[in-house]
Amino acid sequence: MLYFTRQSTRRVLLSAALLMMTSWAASVHAQTIPTKRWSASYPTTGAVVIPAGENVLLDVNLNVTTLSILGRVVCDNKNMSVTARWIMVHGELRCGTATTPFLHRLIITLVGTNAVEDVMGMGTKFLGAMSGGILQLHGATRVNWTRLAATAAKGSTRITLQLAPSWRVGERIVLASSDYRPEHAEEVAITAIAGNVVTLSRPLTYTHWCQTSTFGTATLQECAEVGLLSRNILIRGDAASVTAGFGGHTMVMSGSVAKLSSVEFFQMGQRGRIARYPFHWHMVGNAVGQYLKNSSIHHAYNRFVSVHGTHSTLLANNVGYDTVGHGFYLEDGIETKNVLSANLGLRVRNATDGKPTPSDRQASVFWISNPDNTIRDNVAAGAEDTGFWLGFPEHPIGLSTTPAVWPRRTALRDFTGNTSHSNGNRGLYVDGAELANRTTTTTWYEPRQNPADGNSLIVTPVFRTFTAYKNRNEGVWIRSFAGPVLAGAKLADNWMGVYLANLVSGPAYTNLGIVDSSLVVGETGNKGNPETWETKGLDGRELPRFWSPGDSIRGVEFYDGPMAVSRTVFANFQSNTQRKSGGISSLAPNSFNVSSRNFSQAISFVNANRVYLHDLTPNNSGDAFSTFLDSDGTVSGTAGRKIVPKNPVLVTPLCTLNALWNAYVCPHEYMNLQVHVASGESLVGTSLRRDDGASVALASAEGYPWSVNTNLITERPYEVRFATVAPKIIDFVVPEKPGKAVRVSMLYPPSAFTVTRWGSPVYRASSLAELTSGGHKYFYDGTRLHLRVVNPSGTWEEVRVRRP
Repeated sequence: MLYFTRQSTRRVLLSAALLMMTSWAASVHAQTIPTKRWSASYPTTGAVVIPAGENVLLDVNLNVTTLSILGRVVCDNKNMSVTARWIMVHGELRCGTATTPFLHRLIITLVGTNAVEDVMGMGTKFLGAMSGGILQLHGATRVNWTRLAATAAKGSTRITLQLAPSWRVGERIVLASSDYRPEHAEEVAITAIAGNVVTLSRPLTYTHWCQTSTFGTATLQECAEVGLLSRNILIRGDAASVTAGFGGHTMVMSGSVAKLSSVEFFQMGQRGRIARYPFHWHMVGNAVGQYLKNSSIHHAYNRFVSVHGTHSTLLANNVGYDTVGHGFYLEDGIETKNVLSANLGLRVRNATDGKPTPSDRQASVFWISNPDNTIRDNVAAGAEDTGFWLGFPEHPIGLSTTPAVWPRRTALRDFTGNTSHSNGNRGLYVDGAELANRTTTTTWYEPRQNPADGNSLIVTPVFRTFTAYKNRNEGVWIRSFAGPVLAGAKLADNWMGVYLANLVSGPAYTNLGIVDSSLVVGETGNKGNPETWETKGLDGRELPRFWSPGDSIRGVEFYDGPMAVSRTVFANFQSNTQRKSGGISSLAPNSFNVSSRNFSQAISFVNANRVYLHDLTPNNSGDAFSTFLDSDGTVSGTAGRKIVPKNPVLVTPLCTLNALWNAYVCPHEYMNLQVHVASGESLVGTSLRRDDGASVALASAEGYPWSVNTNLITERPYEVRFATVAPKIIDFVVPEKPGKAVRVSMLYPPSAFTVTRWGSPVYRASSLAELTSGGHKYFYDGTRLHLRVVNPSGTWEEVRVRRP
């Protein structure tokens, strides 16, 4: 039995009171403890204003018309709800802190259907901060998302996770799709949990895959993500939001501060409306220290998060599920030094009406419009179009328009460790930047040391440790002038692994696009969830292009160039009776130029047809002349051999046909020759004939009827045969391979003509025999003009033939 004196009792009670006060003070994290309780000082209905200088403890439920906070409002430690048409914060709204989160339940419901109302530029149905407003909401710390530890089969009611997340019964989670259909993401409730095993409220409709596979020394993990949607702080649109997609929105304007963690956004965003997003920094400028993290945004109507005219924010460990239009969105191309880290986005739908921007018809999970941002360890797990869309405009657009900033020439700050799967189009797309009218156009990324100087040195962009699987088209598509490097990538189950449209540019003219130290897998054990009505693979698997089941599956395609594939493993590329397959290929059909400097080195193969080149098709000289060098013999078995298509003017008796590759292995040196008609005549009907009689039709590049592109055997005589008389001004261009030469002839009228190199006369030989060596030369025999065109330095070299 314990006995207390009156003094000891007083001491115990005093200590308890002090402890309670300390705990309460810490929980509200007040510089000044609130001096008023809402329940005793302010109404809970109607239009309410908290005056400047007031310091109020929110301790009661509110059902107000509107709420203006000019002073300071701090949440009490209790469950509460706030319902309003809009909430404007000019002072401060605080519920929990970064060190002492709010652990009870707070529900903020934004109501209304009046789309015309516009309060201070924020519209209506919003939680907003402006004119110095501070918004701080910190919910309970949670495990936001993880991955499956084992495949969850269709019909399962239990899943096993890679870690024990301490989620709770009744909370809602979402399982990402692990096939080609983003709509196969599934939302379920938790009915029981024991460690890392979660029991679900219903059987799964689809199989969600998890497997780690080993190919030689390389490993690939395909495991569906599982995200937590529930949080104890909830900001939501009302039930009426569903009808027209007119939900609530959160907006933080210039001069204001937002720090949010562990907040749930539900039925937020206003469909098709500019600046009406679930969460939105709007023209804040420098926002160092501001963040949205550990939160969920789901069942939204317009994006997940927009960072607009704002720099240095942190978006980390958020889960975005089910929205319309681009998900995590850097808006104008001026936004820099933001950090997007470990965010999970899934089920992103196209905006069929092209609103708020035309590109939203091709929605991406991550839209990045300036490369000077950190994009690390994020997952794009299912957009109807693209996972990561990096489209860099020449200059910022929209409200941030300025000619002084050059996103397209800005260096890539950090793109590392990101994953993209289950997208309807591409995993990573570096191309298609916006114009001033928000339509997109083909763009070449060319980062330079001084973005304002288009002649300054190139800065090589490196995309590190990117994973892409189950994308219907390309795992990676990069268009660049800068020699991009895709390093340590893991690509699997894509229709095409890598499309690298790299073009060289001055002044060095040597920028090399590289796929390096990567793993590229044609097909894994993940057969997906094919619909009953769609065409399947021979083993029952879901095909990336079920509508065209005969389309070949390829790993890395050579295109443009120069380009290299180095230290890369290709696995499980096997042709069958349904479709062809090959680890290394070339883009087809393709009418554009392909560099003769493309090469492979240090390649290894596991259960893979090493190469597959397509049959020649009409009007496509690009793939007809696409060759690559096997520099060390790890593809063909003999170092220095060239892999060439079945083009008769490239193949000789010294070449060997590999039927499985649909290609020849040749010992010859090939060199790029481009024929451009500067006088504008069409080259339709032009053909090429080798000195032994082998010939092939030449096709101009799409949209360029005055230009054809070839790769020819060096020093071997070829004849260009025009459909009619030779054009008046013809440029013969050899853009690469220093010290090498091509020989070409053509029927030419006996009128006066000139042959020049950059305006200076080219040496006229006295006999055809003189053309076998030396520099630029020509010989005219009265009916035929013979040229020797040499590249002395490895840069663009041009010889012009001109007649009256």
